Amino acid sequence: MSDASSLRVVVYQEDEQWIAQCVDYDIGAQGTSFDDMSVKFALTLRADFEESMSRHGEAFSGIDPAPAHFEKMWESRPADVQSVRPTDGGMPTFDMALVA
Repeated sequence: MSDASSLRVVVYQEDEQWIAQCVDYDIGAQGTSFDDMSVKFALTLRADFEESMSRHGEAFSGIDPAPAHFEKMWESRPADVQSVRPTDGGMPTFDMALVA
């Protein structure tokens, strides 16, 4: 993970779908628009966070990293990264990068 409290997320469009994939954990979502994908990703991230806290007492415990090609996508991202800071308690921030 990029640091103890921030996750890395790549965002890209494939055909008619927008896809968000966390690099640090295999957590992702897709939608028919950027906004739809963003809402679905936030909901999925929240659900996985709460489930891991409930089961293991640690955020995202038991969730493997995303496949290696997502790390490569992150490494080749443009310089522009958007930091998202959830307002609800305990959720980590995440850095989103739009990649090709």
